Amino acid sequence: MVEPAAQRRALIVEDESLFAISLAVDMQALGFATCDIAANAQDAFLKVMEDQPDIVLMDVNLEGGHEGIEAARWLREVCDITCCLHHCKHRPRHRRSHSRTGAGRTGDRKDTLSRPSC
Repeated sequence: MVEPAAQRRALIVEDESLFAISLAVDMQALGFATCDIAANAQDAFLKVMEDQPDIVLMDVNLEGGHEGIEAARWLREVCDITCCLHHCKHRPRHRRSHSRTGAGRTGDRKDTLSRPSC
């Protein structure tokens, strides 16, 4: 039996706090009652073991590497959780190049998120 959308829980794994908060607001607008945030894979594992969410939104490039892919694979295999991978194209090292054009401003979703792959 599927839980009503108002009772569903999401875990957002994102190492950029402002982007994580923005994703949490978006998920709540989609009807998720609870959106926990983890800054890295280890925090995500601990949060999942405490209170298993219905879905995990996982940043592919946690801590500068592809740790998010391995973390999502582990969560899927061990905990049988649906993981949706996302990639934030707009990282700090790119901000200087975007400041002249205005591209990549906060809230400009097409510049900050690539299409999620679930």
